[in-house]
Amino acid sequence: ILLSAMLIGGWALCGQVGLTHGADAAATAAEAPAAAEAPAAVSGRIVAVTIYQSNALVTRQVAVEAGGGQAELVVGPLPPATLDGSLFSEASEGMRVLTTRYRTRQVKENTQQDLRKLDEQLAAMQREDELLQAQIEVGQLNLGLLAKLENFTGATMQQLTEKGMLNPDAVTKLSTFIMEGRAARQAEQVAARQALQRNQRQRQFLQQQRNQLAAAADKTIREAVIVVDRNGNAGSVRLNYLVGSASWQPKYKLRAAADKPDVLLEYLGAINQQSGEDWNNVDLTLSTAEPMLNAAPPELAVMEVVLGGAGAMNNASGAAPPMADKPQVLLQSKMLRKQAQVESNRMNQPVADLGYNNAAVLEQSFDLLYAAESKLPQAQPIARRREGQSVTFHLSTPMSVPWRQEEQVVEVARTNLKAEWFYKAVPVLTEHVYRLANFTNSGTNVILPGEATMYLGNDFVGRAALALVAVGEPFTAGFGVDPQLQVQRTLAEKTRGVQGGNQVLNFEYRIQLSSFKSEPVKLQLWDRLPYSDNESVSVSLGEAKPLLSTEPAYLRDQRGKNLLRWDLTLPPGSSGEKAIAVSYQYKMAFDKNMSLGDGSGGGGPAMRMELK
Repeated sequence: ILLSAMLIGGWALCGQVGLTHGADAAATAAEAPAAAEAPAAVSGRIVAVTIYQSNALVTRQVAVEAGGGQAELVVGPLPPATLDGSLFSEASEGMRVLTTRYRTRQVKENTQQDLRKLDEQLAAMQREDELLQAQIEVGQLNLGLLAKLENFTGATMQQLTEKGMLNPDAVTKLSTFIMEGRAARQAEQVAARQALQRNQRQRQFLQQQRNQLAAAADKTIREAVIVVDRNGNAGSVRLNYLVGSASWQPKYKLRAAADKPDVLLEYLGAINQQSGEDWNNVDLTLSTAEPMLNAAPPELAVMEVVLGGAGAMNNASGAAPPMADKPQVLLQSKMLRKQAQVESNRMNQPVADLGYNNAAVLEQSFDLLYAAESKLPQAQPIARRREGQSVTFHLSTPMSVPWRQEEQVVEVARTNLKAEWFYKAVPVLTEHVYRLANFTNSGTNVILPGEATMYLGNDFVGRAALALVAVGEPFTAGFGVDPQLQVQRTLAEKTRGVQGGNQVLNFEYRIQLSSFKSEPVKLQLWDRLPYSDNESVSVSLGEAKPLLSTEPAYLRDQRGKNLLRWDLTLPPGSSGEKAIAVSYQYKMAFDKNMSLGDGSGGGGPAMRMELK
């Protein structure tokens, strides 16, 4: 017992010394090196920023002192994400901008002494970490020793009690020693772990400082050099430049109140700003357009066709060789045009012209291989059809968007929308019934494709993706599952027969709808039949109770594809025996030598079921 107490007590003293030494090292490491002085240049003030989908146009306003003749302004430092070749300037009235050019220069900073100091602090903290880790391991061994001592004491007391030799004072002292020793060792373990965590955080901070200091040893300064012709009066120059590592995307919040028909649409912009500079109190604009700094169109090149011999354009069957479908080709050409515009903004026009021509070659090659023989419908490129015209949002109040790694959200607009509420059930896909609302975009802003977060009152009910919605265009949005509405779909009957050379399958399905609400609700019920545009398979709908929807858009777009829709009104308390019943029958006929299956196995010809 005495040996154990000496070991544990000695370790505790060692731990106290180690923790004190670790605190001294942490205090020493907290000293940070002095910041390097910025190069002498006129920084101006960032007054406006237009954020595009993959970059941003920044405008700095720089004051020009009164005087006559030419003056050279050096504006900087510019951020590392500046796109060289994108700079242009505009002067106030009475001045002329003669040239604007972009330059970089290297600044050598003496950081060796600061680096050595940080390296010494990091080495000291590494030694402290090793000592603390050793103390934690020894503490775990000592706690184990106390546990063994406790077991030994219990067995010894039982033997002494049986022999009538138990000493109460000795037992009390031993028990007190074990309890106090365990509490002290556990407290020391906690303190050591906390000190280790502090050291590790401090080491990480010092390592970041060292990395920044080492990177600044050879520092690249980016500047704009502007030459202006002055007329004697003071004025200003607006320097504009594109920066990468900046983008935005639309996001939405739709807030509905349970007792009100209106829904509040909050239009948000999620901004990614990693350009390397802060935008404080600026005139902010969000745009879906591409910045276009080129004043002339790209040059059209000659497209030469080279035949590679028999089968180069067509295979043995006479059909065009395998190739990506048209949407993929259009997507590739869109990306090429986007990169070409970036090169054009950098005044790298030969590379830009090549990109534009390569994009056109992709589309024309597809037409050469397919257009004469295929039955593809005439369609506009998917980018124009789905994205619509470019949209620009000018925020009404100045905003600050600092340089950060994480996403930042700003509010663009708010609009109250009139909602027409209904419910939708698709029991062939899910047993849940969803709450939806029909809207018309009555605001002044186009709703761009983006993620929306839905709220009912203060309760979050789910997320959804909104498509492009023009001003005045109707759209539908979901507001989550309503557990007070339930649906169940069952196959009631199936029969098989033969008519002539065909197999005939007859089906009857029944759907039961239950409402536990206290008011009537409108509900759309959807189901489907198999569909085939091949004459070898016939699918016909039999009796449907109640009758299908007569809504014109449904009859025009979905009914011909064997999608079934019922427009129902569920009265309050329609559950149990009062549940609403829907049923329908259909018949499917096909050649008796065919069989239903996935088409992947043997056993003769099979009919494959696919999604279209």
